[in-house]
Amino acid sequence: SLTESQQKAKNAKIKADLSQIRMIAELIYDESNSYEYLCSPQQFGNTAVFNEKRNDLAEIEEDIYKQQGRIIIGKLDCSSSVNSYCVAADLVPTGNGRYCADSTLTLKEITDRQTCKGTGASQNPFRCP
Repeated sequence: SLTESQQKAKNAKIKADLSQIRMIAELIYDESNSYEYLCSPQQFGNTAVFNEKRNDLAEIEEDIYKQQGRIIIGKLDCSSSVNSYCVAADLVPTGNGRYCADSTLTLKEITDRQTCKGTGASQNPFRCP
């Protein structure tokens, strides 16, 4: 049906958006040797490179919420530290699972109840469940 096709297209876009976040995270790490500010890009600083990444992340987050049909933009399930990060977003419709990306270059579907795990410490890095 059309609705099912639309939901699949929205989920494909959410997955592509998380893949883009993963690429941006690696660029951030290459430039700063840290993932620390991935989840709080307002803390990046004011260099042109970081301003561009801050804007890219904001656009991606806005697109994810658009695909989910959310009117109020909140926060993604996002955790980051110097050595690791994990980002997860709900797929549509609600209850259809989530999609997760982390610093091990993992991209995978997880259940609705799963969230990023870990503390961000080097012995317990942020990871997809």
